Amino acid sequence: MYSCRLREKNIYYYLITDQTGVKIGTVKIGPVDLVNKTSDLVCLIGNRNYVGKGLAKLVISLANEIAFKDLDIRRLQGGMYEDNIPSIKAYTRAGWIIEGRMRGYYYVNGKSVDRVNVACLNPRYFQDEK
Repeated sequence: MYSCRLREKNIYYYLITDQTGVKIGTVKIGPVDLVNKTSDLVCLIGNRNYVGKGLAKLVISLANEIAFKDLDIRRLQGGMYEDNIPSIKAYTRAGWIIEGRMRGYYYVNGKSVDRVNVACLNPRYFQDEK
C-alpha cells in the first residue's frame, strides 16, 4: 500500500494496488483525534475485479495494525448501511465488533436506512476487554 498524509487534518490515505500496480481501492484512517486516540477507518475496494475475494478483510486487518502500532490509536470505528452485508462481514472478519445500530440514520431513495456501527479496540489499551 502507498500512503499519503494530510498533515493539518491528521488523515492518512493509503492506495491499494496489486503486484503490477493496478489500482484496487483505498483505505482512510482519520481524522485522528489525538487527545482521545480514536479514528474512523474506511476501506473501499473500488475495482470490481477484486470484490468478493477476501481482500477487504486483509486490507482492514493491515490498516488495524498501522493504526494501532504506528499511529498509537486506541479505538477505530466506522459505520455502513444495514444492507451492506459484504462490508459488515469484511470488518467483523477482520476482528471488528458490531457495537450498535442507529435507526433511520440514512435517507436513501425516500426510505430510512439504519446505520450499523462497528469498532475495533487496540488490545494494548483494552487488555481485559473481550
